[in-house]
Amino acid sequence: MPVVEPRPSRFRRLLNRLINPYRLNDSALYAQYLRLRNPRHLEQKRRERAFYERLIAANGGGTVFDIGANCGQKAAQFRTCAQRVICVEPDPSAVAQLRARFAHGDDVVVVHGGVGGEPGQATFYQLGPASPLNTFSRTWSDAQAAAATETSVAIITLDMLIASHGLPAYIKIDVEGYELQVLQGLHQPIRALSFECNLQQFRQQTLDCIARLAALQPGLFNHCLSEPPSRFASDRWLTAEEMAAIVAGADHDYAEIYFQADGVS
Repeated sequence: MPVVEPRPSRFRRLLNRLINPYRLNDSALYAQYLRLRNPRHLEQKRRERAFYERLIAANGGGTVFDIGANCGQKAAQFRTCAQRVICVEPDPSAVAQLRARFAHGDDVVVVHGGVGGEPGQATFYQLGPASPLNTFSRTWSDAQAAAATETSVAIITLDMLIASHGLPAYIKIDVEGYELQVLQGLHQPIRALSFECNLQQFRQQTLDCIARLAALQPGLFNHCLSEPPSRFASDRWLTAEEMAAIVAGADHDYAEIYFQADGVS
């Protein structure tokens, strides 16, 4: 689920013409504008940043993997509290925006491709240029009220990313119904991970994701019910069985499930 930005104003459109629009949201000028015009949204972004700072610091800092980076909404937050962010994104329009947004600096690496259960090629369903609804999941694509353009995209695995970039402090997965396939490409212990779940349509897949992570290594779970996140829904970390029970009985549509290895406070 994408971060919702304020409705563009005349001033915002003017700034877009003066400053690279992909970098504008990260600028001090835009922060000052929000402070004056939309302080609530600025406070929301501050709380989101603090949430990720705590999560990433608890797992050693260092590198973050942003799987399904879209146009860098999350990567812009991650780079403030991690040494490096590895963005993986299959949509060429979003990749262009990522590279423009993070052109000045070497702390964000953009990888054009998808992540799945094994290396190769997969069909990518593009509902629109840089759309956050684009996906590798045919089920997800068919459920959207728009025709998709199908293209073949190279797939790598989380194991391959770790081999190339080292063990990350945190892995964020937002791939619109393709979460289980991403986790099927992970066969080694990790520190922390989250994945988005759309519960009514992908409830069983969400339960399968929890079971796979629990089988991979000892760890605990938590969840957030809002986007962007600011705090966990549970005041303690949960066992896989407890997390699965919450998912099985949930009557809401959206959640973000978090997994953290044992031994992390």
